[in-house]
Amino acid sequence: MVNELINPLLHTWKEDMIARCFTPEEASRISDKLIWHFSTHERYVIRSGYELALHLQRNGELGLKGAGEASGSSAKSSVWKLVWHVDAPPKLKAFICLGCSNILAVRQNLCKRRVSCTGECGLCGLNDETQAHIFFQCDFARAFWFASPLQLDVTRLAGGEDFIPTWRYVVMTLSSSEHAVEAIQWFVFGLWRIWKTRNLAVFEGAKANPIEATHLLLNQVSEYRATQQEVQPHLHQAIRTSVAQSWCKPPQGLLKVNCDAAWSSHLLRGGVGWVIRDHHGLLLCAGGEGDLRGSSALMMELLAIRHALNACANFQLTHVMVESDTQRGISMLNGQATVESDLEGLVFDIQRLVATLSRVSFVFAPRSCNRAAHAVAGFVSKQGGNHVWDHLGTDWLFNSLASDVNLAIRY
Repeated sequence: MVNELINPLLHTWKEDMIARCFTPEEASRISDKLIWHFSTHERYVIRSGYELALHLQRNGELGLKGAGEASGSSAKSSVWKLVWHVDAPPKLKAFICLGCSNILAVRQNLCKRRVSCTGECGLCGLNDETQAHIFFQCDFARAFWFASPLQLDVTRLAGGEDFIPTWRYVVMTLSSSEHAVEAIQWFVFGLWRIWKTRNLAVFEGAKANPIEATHLLLNQVSEYRATQQEVQPHLHQAIRTSVAQSWCKPPQGLLKVNCDAAWSSHLLRGGVGWVIRDHHGLLLCAGGEGDLRGSSALMMELLAIRHALNACANFQLTHVMVESDTQRGISMLNGQATVESDLEGLVFDIQRLVATLSRVSFVFAPRSCNRAAHAVAGFVSKQGGNHVWDHLGTDWLFNSLASDVNLAIRY
């Protein structure tokens, strides 16, 4: 062995042993030589040293802030393409880039940068706070993703401690779904919501509630989509025609209330309908009323919301998410648009009903996500009168509900 030829105390060659074991020609070749093992020719050149320094800096091994990989790197080019093609605000895309570069200010990264801080997770306080932990492994994250519209079971994700493999795996999995663009959008907004919740918990001491975080996620995505419709109506319409949209189950702990109205501009009359379903997509009750007077389609849509909330109060359903395809009406109820004078009474009634319930959110949904309530409104406007159905419903209502959750049609 070579180490037997070296004096362990003086760190020099044992020349007497070398002379005994080797010929003079072989012994002359045994000598110390400096080599640079980061290049194939074993010689140091400035370029190889510079490349090594860049590599160490990217990984934070120089004691400095890691810089991450360049977006042009061939090893991660597919990752950056996935990021920049997401339908989300630029701020969220930049946030995902920071995550893929492993430079988000989680406590593990702060410790690497020699920032004095504790290492436990800001959400659960149990494990080390890495990016992979707070987004996918933390108990809060697991509950949040399962309660989200994606209903992800992140315990089955095989991403290890690195954020990028998990990001790539989830996005590629969602890309194969029927509603890929919307699903990936939910995923990106969900990551951002977890990060915001973590920051509120760390800096303001706010309690991390997965259901509340899911509620905020739904509002944020709804507001973003509504803004996109207002700013780019033609582009958004093109996206909607190419990507089908369908009804989504509410998160666990909330009921989804879909509302719609049918209105005749000639008769100034119509009907309103509402459908209430749980987080499994199962019908709890539905109803509507015909022969109602209304001066505008918007007034009828708000009437539908008022009837639905009144039903929730009567049935003691206190945690609800109200969906309607009236974008302006939802904006009024969320305080994002001025209430028209002839609608002030209706909006006041709705706000009064909201005060009697524990949790209510108003979310805009396109017509394709509101088919069941649309069918009820059409039925009651033709039949007239007041109607209420229990969890069994009727055949025509069952068929509309079944198509939302891909169940078999009842004949």
